[in-house]
Amino acid sequence: MERWDLPNLPHEVVYDILSRLPVKSLCRFKLVSKPWLALITDPDFIKSHLHQSMKSNTNQKLIVAPQYKWSQISKSSYSMDYQAPDPTPAKLEMPSKSGIVEIWGSFNGVLLVDIDGELCLWNPSIRMYQRISRPRCTRSWIKYGLGYDSIYDDFKVVAAVPPTSDVPSTVHVFSSKLSSWKSVRDFGYSCCLYGRGSVLNGAPHWLARGITDIDACYFRIACFDVMEEKFKEVPTPIYEVESNFFKVGVLDGCLCAVDSRLESHLNVWVMKEYGVKESWTKLFVVPNVPPNVPGESFFEYCELLCFTKDGEFVLRLKLGASVKLAIYNPKRKTYKRIGMPQNWNGFDVDLYAESLVSPLGCNNARSLSDGRSVVHVFTSKLSSWKGLGDFGYFIIKALPRAVLNEAPHWIAGGDTDIPSNFIKAIVCFDVAEEKFKEVPVPLNFEGGSIFFDLGVLGGWLCGVANSWESHSDVWVMKEYGVKESWIKLFVVPNVPGEFHFSYIRVLCYRQGGEVVMKLDSEKLVIDNPKQNRHKWIEIPPDCKWFDAAFYTESLVSPRVCNGTS
Repeated sequence: MERWDLPNLPHEVVYDILSRLPVKSLCRFKLVSKPWLALITDPDFIKSHLHQSMKSNTNQKLIVAPQYKWSQISKSSYSMDYQAPDPTPAKLEMPSKSGIVEIWGSFNGVLLVDIDGELCLWNPSIRMYQRISRPRCTRSWIKYGLGYDSIYDDFKVVAAVPPTSDVPSTVHVFSSKLSSWKSVRDFGYSCCLYGRGSVLNGAPHWLARGITDIDACYFRIACFDVMEEKFKEVPTPIYEVESNFFKVGVLDGCLCAVDSRLESHLNVWVMKEYGVKESWTKLFVVPNVPPNVPGESFFEYCELLCFTKDGEFVLRLKLGASVKLAIYNPKRKTYKRIGMPQNWNGFDVDLYAESLVSPLGCNNARSLSDGRSVVHVFTSKLSSWKGLGDFGYFIIKALPRAVLNEAPHWIAGGDTDIPSNFIKAIVCFDVAEEKFKEVPVPLNFEGGSIFFDLGVLGGWLCGVANSWESHSDVWVMKEYGVKESWIKLFVVPNVPGEFHFSYIRVLCYRQGGEVVMKLDSEKLVIDNPKQNRHKWIEIPPDCKWFDAAFYTESLVSPRVCNGTS
């Protein structure tokens, strides 16, 4: 077979080609080279890719959370390419393995979902998510909405608590960048929100109705401006007085409204110029009659989801006891149902774009796709987290046993290693520069298969090489950062029966040169390395396993800035 090489294309050409590819391909292409990884994860490229998808109407999918005939709850969700000749649902990998799934909104590929009572910002395309605690609120009936602050590049969750006879409506806003809730104010007028908040221009929009008998007769559209953090009212179209149904949505980048006299037809409106009442235009009328069966109502409920590339519309219809998806052709006035599994009694559904956009979780954003370590830094003065990205190592020991020179130290493996309990590298996090640095390991253990543990002993970085069967070597780094300054301080013999252990952890010095150590997870001992003698520290009998660490009693405040001391 003739061998050929890829041409050396200009950067602009590569950039343009990659920006047109699906997300699944781009996630694979991150592994091609470091320059491609840097390009695909660059914020400007992520925005360009999203813009290209929106402009060309590609990478648009439906997310479907089904309900089953034998159980009225959803425990999974599916993605569906509604543009395909034969759309079929493909199962998505969820942040939680099971639970009731409710979709609250979608924007730029990030979904706000409720999974078994837990809120979550989730991008199913890159399998990243951020769990969100619920706001502190005594009332259980809350309407959630998804918003996006483009100035601060911050996804926000809006929790609108409806009014009661004596308590006004209240609003809580969650910032994914700050990872915290704050109470804003009441709505500014008494109303109740209905349905899911449709996101346009980064703001969730709801159908709203007043709480008095008179106000309840009128439909309103309420949106929450996430930058000004207040509710605003958007003018409605001049709908039919006899309409008994009203729905708000987004269609092809415009605010969309559907008003209906369910016994005969529904009207589909779009707002051509956002905020201008006169720009509402009736796009088309959908007759509520089944094909070839005049005189009968077809659906009890209708939700307009999206356009297809052929100018047709995807609808969610309630037909009797079941819910269906259908494609409506407004020119031919024909319906074509999208096949669904027979055991689906109903489903929740929303449109989303496959994108590279991160949900920006700064306290516990996790990847479902790989085991790479991701760094987030919390500052107690600002009481907030920020994400720093992948740092290229697997952490073998999850807890930083050694904090030296104000920096935590870990045992780590390289980004191509399989995590194990064997030393590959020592890394520390420089909190001033906010980056990881590598610390040299003892000469004798480079690439070796010795179970290693880290600590601090006498102000030195300390490493213990546990060889299980015979002994453990205790090393200290006399001059920090200098590989040649590692010296073997002493050896702890492993004597079967009398002084047997799988591993030891060095905790601290005592007066007289003795060393306090923890054996396995169940014993504390004072060891005298010069005299090769030891003395057991008595542990309460009900404390079978324990953790232990050395600390200094001090007057230093943790300096937490959220009101606790």
